[in-house]
Parts: sequence; C-alpha cells; structure tokens
Amino acid sequence: MPNESELQRLYDEHAQALFAVLLNFTRNEADTRDVLQEIFVKLARQPALLQGVRDVPGFLFRLAHNAAIDLIRRRGTREKYHEQAATEPLLLFTATADPDEQAFAWLCRGTG
Repeated sequence: MPNESELQRLYDEHAQALFAVLLNFTRNEADTRDVLQEIFVKLARQPALLQGVRDVPGFLFRLAHNAAIDLIRRRGTREKYHEQAATEPLLLFTATADPDEQAFAWLCRGTG
C-alpha cells in the first residue's frame, strides 16, 4: 500500500513517460494532464491496487492505457450526441396540432 511519499516517488519516476504515452493517445495536452491526474488520484484512493504488483511500471502503463481508452470512448460518445443534436430540427417554434397547446398559445398572446 503506497503512502503519500511512495505515491510521490511513483509519480516522480513514471509521470514523464506516462505523459508521453497518454499524449500519443489523446493528442491533447489538457486531456493528457487530466488522465494522468486521474491515474494517481485513483491510486491514492485505492492504494490496494498496487498490492502484489510485481511490475509497477507495466501496471501504471496499463492503467494509463485503460484510462486513455475510456477518455476516447467518452469523447466519441459526447461528439456523437453533439452531432446528433445539431442535425435534429429545433421544435421550439414548430406549430402544433394539439388543440390544448393552441388554446394556451392563443391565451398567452392576450387575444381573447
């Protein structure tokens, strides 16, 4: 279980290499920094993750790879929804056939 100084040592020893790998995945420096932070926050919150790990650098790179894949998936889903929303017609000013909605609109205009 890493304590604060052990976590700092892991960061000092591996952050630069992890950053390079993550930047290759994300192609975005801000996203890379976010994912790197996410990895070390996860390790700080769940120190048992490192218990029994024999290849710490390999484990950290696997965490980085998985976190980058998650980011790319989230980004893809978000972009898909943005594209989908952009192609849907704006129904705010569309006429309605519902008589109740028409009566409400008529009353709101103040005619009557």
